[in-house]
Amino acid sequence: MACPASWDEDGQNLTSIAERTRIVPTVLVGIIDRLERDGRVERRRSKQDRRRVHIFLTESGHALRDDVAPLVDEAYVQLQAVLSAQEWRDLYSAIDKLIESDAAAKSSST
Repeated sequence: MACPASWDEDGQNLTSIAERTRIVPTVLVGIIDRLERDGRVERRRSKQDRRRVHIFLTESGHALRDDVAPLVDEAYVQLQAVLSAQEWRDLYSAIDKLIESDAAAKSSST
């Protein structure tokens, strides 16, 4: 099972990446900033709508993906080997709840 990561499809916008990775957009911006600083991704403005920014892996980002993807896939296999289908769904629900709780706490503090 492949991890639903930003590298599955180059040129996604931040909202799409946040939805696929289940990372709160405000947190994701910081992650993308660091990946860009480290030369792993680059931001490109949309030619159709300059307000939209798309994220692309650099050559270095593609190399990192190739190194990490098998490890992520193996982690998923190991998790699924010890969890029932219901436990797997419950795990995702719990993670969603934590993300929502964190996002709510951050929005109420600003």
